[in-house]
Amino acid sequence: MKKRSKNRHFRNDAFLRALGEHCRKIRVKKGYSVNRMAAEGERLSPSVILRLESGAGAVTVSAILRYSEVLEIHPKKLLDFDLPLESDSTD
Repeated sequence: MKKRSKNRHFRNDAFLRALGEHCRKIRVKKGYSVNRMAAEGERLSPSVILRLESGAGAVTVSAILRYSEVLEIHPKKLLDFDLPLESDSTD
């Protein structure tokens, strides 16, 4: 029987880093600072933005939705990026 880890959430570090880099590029291109994003986004704190953009941890779908609303783009645009070939995932 396989031993369960304490953290039961799926985590793919390569995906999170690529997502974060892509989101940051879009934010910067649109001329938004982290502080402006936080000020204009309902329940979108600087720490949530930095966690998303750094790939430091999993983010919620709600955070991605709020992020896209501030930038006035469709949420799927935030998910339209190339993934690295190697997957770095842990269970």
